This record gives sequence, structure tokens and C-alpha cells, in this order.
Amino acid sequence: CEDRLVQVKTVHQNRGAGPGAGPSAYARLSARPTATGAVLRRATMYYMAKETMTIRIEPEVRSSLDALAAAADRDRTWIVNQALTAYIETQSWQIEHIRQGLREADAGKFASARAVNQVMDRLRRK
Repeated sequence: CEDRLVQVKTVHQNRGAGPGAGPSAYARLSARPTATGAVLRRATMYYMAKETMTIRIEPEVRSSLDALAAAADRDRTWIVNQALTAYIETQSWQIEHIRQGLREADAGKFASARAVNQVMDRLRRK
């Protein structure tokens, strides 16, 4: 029997009195058939503290979020958190590299004119 994921479901429960009150519980449920035909089942629980944030978005963006959430079998909040996390990681990486470049420039570490011209010539040929 092929070892493949046959069922994955995410269950979300908000614990608390209202939106953003208390941690959310996520259970990732999965089942896999084994070579003997038995089914292995697993539930992984994740608890994360949450805060509520209100934003305004275009209707098209919300529709796209809903479509992504449906396709991924996740809720809209999960999709938004993933997108924000990716954005923050990318921007943080870029800012750190800019700061590193500024530190190098302040220390007088520059490429020579010859090295810059070699790179420019190589890029123009592409």
C-alpha cells in the first residue's frame, strides 16, 4: 500500500470570552494507510496566543483570501498570518542587508571602479 496522506483536517477553537481573548487551539488531524492496510492516525495540537487587529482591505483581496483559505482547508486568519510572517521576514532580511551595506560603506569598504565595471559589462552581455 502506498504511504500517502489520505486525510488532513485542521480544527480551530478560540478559547476565551470574545475575539482575541485567550489562546487558540489548532489540531492537525491526519491519517495514513500502512503497507498492511491499517490506518495510522495522528493529532498534533498547537496553542498560540492571539491578538485581534482590525484592518480595511479591498473586497477583491478578501475574496482572494477566502479562495486561498478554502483551497488550503484553512481559515482566513491562518492565511493572513502566513502572509504577514513572510512579508516581515523578507522586509527584515532586506533592512538588515541595507544596514550591513551602510556599515561597510561607513568603514570605507567599497568595490573598486574596475570591479564595478567588470560586473556591469558582464550584466550588459546577458
